[in-house]
Amino acid sequence: MANSTYIDLFGQSIGQISVDGAVVRAEGGPINPQLVFPLEVQLNNQPDEAMLAIGRVRGLLGTDQNVQPATAICPPVCEDLIGTNPAFRVTSRPHGQGTSTVELRFFLTPSQVEELESRRHASHSDVFNLYLRLEPTVIGLQNFNRQQPGSTSEPRIWDTKYGEYAEIAWFWAANQPPVLRVDVETSTWVRSVLPGLGYDRLRLVEVTLPPPLPDRPNAAAEFDKAEAALDARRYEDSVSACRGLLAMWKGLLDATDAHRVADVMAERLGWTADDGRRQFLDALWKAATDFVNAPHHPEGAGQATWIDYRDARLALLVVGVLSEYVGSIPP
Repeated sequence: MANSTYIDLFGQSIGQISVDGAVVRAEGGPINPQLVFPLEVQLNNQPDEAMLAIGRVRGLLGTDQNVQPATAICPPVCEDLIGTNPAFRVTSRPHGQGTSTVELRFFLTPSQVEELESRRHASHSDVFNLYLRLEPTVIGLQNFNRQQPGSTSEPRIWDTKYGEYAEIAWFWAANQPPVLRVDVETSTWVRSVLPGLGYDRLRLVEVTLPPPLPDRPNAAAEFDKAEAALDARRYEDSVSACRGLLAMWKGLLDATDAHRVADVMAERLGWTADDGRRQFLDALWKAATDFVNAPHHPEGAGQATWIDYRDARLALLVVGVLSEYVGSIPP
C-alpha cells in the first residue's frame, strides 16, 4: 500500500510525495548493499510563467517516526534532480497531472544491514515499518526563449538560437521535514530486499562480549587475540586463545567437569533435564572444548600441524557465538 505526505512551502501545500512498500528493493549485493525507495513526486498545477520544481531531495532513513541523524540507520542521502535532459526532472505543469519517479538510494555497510535486519525481526510483525524523513528543496522557474504559440516570453540576454533557458529562484522557506512511513511486507522483503543486499548468501555474525571482569581476562580482549592470530595466519595461537576464552567462562560460571556449563544455564533458565536446549548447549560446548584442547594435550602433539585457516576460523566463530549466548543470560 502506498503512503503519501504533502510538500509544503511556507505553510502552503504545493504537491505530494508517495511511496509504495511493494516496490522497495535492494541492489549491490554484499559488497555494495543499497536499499532503494522509488518515490512518486507530483507538484500542483502552476502557471507556465511561474513554474515550481524540486531541485533535490535529502532523505534520512529510520525505523521510528521521529527520524533523527542520531537514530538513523545510515547516513543521509541527497538526490540531485537538476540534470541535463531534461534540465529539471520534477516540475509543475499548467494543466493536467504529471508524476515523476525519484529513487532514494541508501548505501549500507554490512553492520548496518545486520542492524536493519535485527530491527525487522524485533518488530514481531508481518509488515516492517520504515520511515523516511524527506527534505525537498523547492525552486521557482521563470522561462525565456519559449517558442510555443501564444507564449509571452521574449528573448533576454541570450539569443533564441541557444534555446530555452530559465532563471532560478531558491526559496528560503524552511519547513518541518515531512516523515513518510513505508510499509514493507515480509514477502516483499524476502523476495526483493534480502537477495539484493546479498543477505541470502552472506551475512555478518556480530558477537557481543562482556566488559572486563575482576581478576579475569577481558573476554573482548581474548577474542581480539584469537582474531589477530587468525589474521596473522598463526592458527594454533588463535585456537589457543579460544581455549582461554572457554576456560574463562567455565571459571566465571563456577562450572566443573561434573557440573557443566549447560547445567549452570539450565538452573538459571529453568530447563528440565530432557530439555533440548540443554542437550544442544552441552553437546556444542563439549565439542568446542574438545576441539580447542586437542593440540594442547600431550597426546595431541603434532595435531597443530593440521590446523589451517578453516579450522581456526570455525573455532573462533563457534566460541564467539557460545560466548555471546552465555553472556546474554542474566546471572
